[in-house]
Amino acid sequence: NQTPSAFRQLIAAQGENGQAHSLRKVIFGGEALDTVILKPWYARNVNAGTQLVNMYGITETTVHVSYRPIKLADTQNPASPIGEAIPDLSWYVLDADFNPVAQGCSGELHIGHAGLARGYHNRAALTAERFVPDPFSSEGGRLYRTGDLVRWAADGVLEYLGRLDQQVKLRGFRVEPQEIEARLLAQPGVGQAAVLLRETVAGPQLIGYYTAEAGQNVEAERIKSALALELPDYMVPAQLVRLDSMPLSPSGKLDRRALPEPQWQTREHVEPQTDLQKQIAAVWRQVLGVPRVGLRDDFFELGGHSLLATQIISRVRQACDIDLPLRTLFEASELGAFAEQVEAIQQSGARSSLQPIARVDRSQPVPLSYSQQRMWFLWQMEPDSPAYNVGGMARLKGVLNIECFEAALQALILRHETLRTTFPSVNGVACQQVSEQSGLRVQWQDYSALPAEARQQRIQALADSEAHQPFDLETGPLLRACLVRSSDLEHYVVLTLHHIVTEGWAMDIFARELGQLYEAFLEGRPSPLEPLAVHYLDYSVWQRQWMEA
Repeated sequence: NQTPSAFRQLIAAQGENGQAHSLRKVIFGGEALDTVILKPWYARNVNAGTQLVNMYGITETTVHVSYRPIKLADTQNPASPIGEAIPDLSWYVLDADFNPVAQGCSGELHIGHAGLARGYHNRAALTAERFVPDPFSSEGGRLYRTGDLVRWAADGVLEYLGRLDQQVKLRGFRVEPQEIEARLLAQPGVGQAAVLLRETVAGPQLIGYYTAEAGQNVEAERIKSALALELPDYMVPAQLVRLDSMPLSPSGKLDRRALPEPQWQTREHVEPQTDLQKQIAAVWRQVLGVPRVGLRDDFFELGGHSLLATQIISRVRQACDIDLPLRTLFEASELGAFAEQVEAIQQSGARSSLQPIARVDRSQPVPLSYSQQRMWFLWQMEPDSPAYNVGGMARLKGVLNIECFEAALQALILRHETLRTTFPSVNGVACQQVSEQSGLRVQWQDYSALPAEARQQRIQALADSEAHQPFDLETGPLLRACLVRSSDLEHYVVLTLHHIVTEGWAMDIFARELGQLYEAFLEGRPSPLEPLAVHYLDYSVWQRQWMEA
């Protein structure tokens, strides 16, 4: 029996030429197996007659659940097949509403019949959450919710995708780090791989870690370029860190907590010389959150990505009054080369053709922006879908003045027209309509009398319920808020909005301004925020005029 991480070390120790051995079976368990890592083993031991088996099991089902004899063909594609259930067990791949998912779609693995534990000792709430009634059994059976994300492959084999609680959200997208790890492992010369979401000065970033196979010199930039061709931009790690070996726990599993913090690459420092270079360097420092930038520093090596690139391009356009394409930064990612491109555009006389955003007449039908139009069309197709709900839950620690908090929330809604906007259809054409009133009624729940475990369970259930409740884009409001009292010194606020009126950056502004308003009202001061000259509605008209010009 062996964990995949430890077996990888044994493969390396065996050497290039291979050594005679008498292994008949190797059974993997304890962590996910990506079959690509077994390529070197088969290259050296294809005729040894050793059977490799991937076992899947969990303590709550008395360990063993399924098995998959690994074949050489399995190593050609990055996957973690867990095979078929042992005969006295049943399993189902279900969505959040306990409906079976189609082949190729991911869902949570549920296990039933023989072997299920009775529950967790002295943890009734957790037992009720994880051991649930079996909707497919007529005998009053139970299912165990594993928390594992899986899918049925085309050949009928179940593939392990990762833990539901290991999913991360980045720039508005849900990301499976294990999927990126599989792509890393598929790169020639890469030995082991791990991907984490880390908080950096430029915001959350995916960081990849890898080791090289013996005798291989695998450059991070080459791997990153290859990943960029295979994965969406938001799934490409901001930095790849090469390690001599992966840290393992005493049980032989990958110790993710021991992976080092990334050191953002800076090249030999060459101080910006001209006023333009200094001006652009200041923009880079502000956006990337780094203390200094030299002419040879690369935007992407400093943690830059496409969203930060749009910020830099926008600020340089405004500062230099030029028409600067976004591709400029991708084609000239070193500060010095980028500054040369900006200077060349300046000397060509290509001034910015963008007109300032002007305030439009609210009494007339206002068209949707292009992104809003797409969202509205998708909603028309599936009006009961919560797929584009945005929001989450935040814990508020300390004494909360509920009156001031609600006043701050209402003031924020009145400040931002988009939070009061609905999207009715006028003569068959969707338009934006801004209400003069907030329309928000904050829900209030008090769970403070419940035991700690039951309280947390109710709070999480409330958040899940809110996240899955659809919005009506035509009637609104498109913002829901619920305030939950957990104790005298702890509250939770659950916010849910439709994506047509918000996105990731906007939610950061929402949280920051809500805090500023609450602090001011708590101290008896008026709003410290300056009135907005234009709103998103004005931008949507400007956007269409610019695109049609």
